[in-house]
Amino acid sequence: MRLCRDAGPVAGHIGVTPLELLMSNSPASNTQSALRRWRANLILAAVCVVAVALAVSACSDSSTGSSNTARGPTHGSTGSVTAGSTRSAPATTDDTNGYPPGPPARRPPRHMRYALGPVRVVRRAYQSAPGLELTTATTPSAIATSPRFVLLLRHDTVIGEEFVDPRPRGGTLVTRHGFPTYIRAANQSCWQRLASSDPRNLVNVPGPFPENGKVRPLPSTRHTSHAVIEARSAFWFLPSQVKASPIVNNKSFLFLTINPDTHEIESITVKKPDPAVHARLLVKTLPVGPKLPTPTPSCTPA
Repeated sequence: MRLCRDAGPVAGHIGVTPLELLMSNSPASNTQSALRRWRANLILAAVCVVAVALAVSACSDSSTGSSNTARGPTHGSTGSVTAGSTRSAPATTDDTNGYPPGPPARRPPRHMRYALGPVRVVRRAYQSAPGLELTTATTPSAIATSPRFVLLLRHDTVIGEEFVDPRPRGGTLVTRHGFPTYIRAANQSCWQRLASSDPRNLVNVPGPFPENGKVRPLPSTRHTSHAVIEARSAFWFLPSQVKASPIVNNKSFLFLTINPDTHEIESITVKKPDPAVHARLLVKTLPVGPKLPTPTPSCTPA
């Protein structure tokens, strides 16, 4: 700022134009010297103006920051919970079966939310769907005796899921957003938490529907559209008759049959690198959100 103060006495000479200097009675050498001084003063004044503007801006920002700090975080700031917050509700004993919420299962690597080709419009079709049922039953009367997934949706995101297998060696799996997967084996009334490495973990919660993965459109017909999703989830083998194995746990291929008019999925055919894994799931939109079971009581450790 001293530079600007020193420029004060000479700033008045800036009003002298080069034409006036040339028309003065001074010798040519004096005229050239005055012209150089005029240019120097002009540059100095411009520098001072920029410096003052930057100083004023810095003071204003500092004042605003201190004011916000004094007031504290507002309801819309990061770190506060508002009425429209998307944070999970506090864990309760009913939700966690007496356990802490973690550790969660090992979920597929995070990657971009794929929305290629028909999958983009499919997700849009489920924005208002409260839930889905994916069943191997081919008739309504066979649903109760057939393996099925029940999905609780919020927009197109799966926030809760249940898998029911009524077969003799089956059982029930359930999970919710932020909690591990629990299993109730056949002919038992208590629940047990699955280990995080167990391939039966329902790792698509939370996640979009259809599941994330590499999408490839397939040849379509006039009445149906087709696509395949290569998902990094192991649990899709559950509706088949195959037990978990390293080859089964590798990845899942979900072949979608889509209604081109409603953009809803009619069926999902599950395949694996193991050709023995094969299951066809009919997809039905539920009129209301499904009520998932609460995993209580817990099994007594052996």
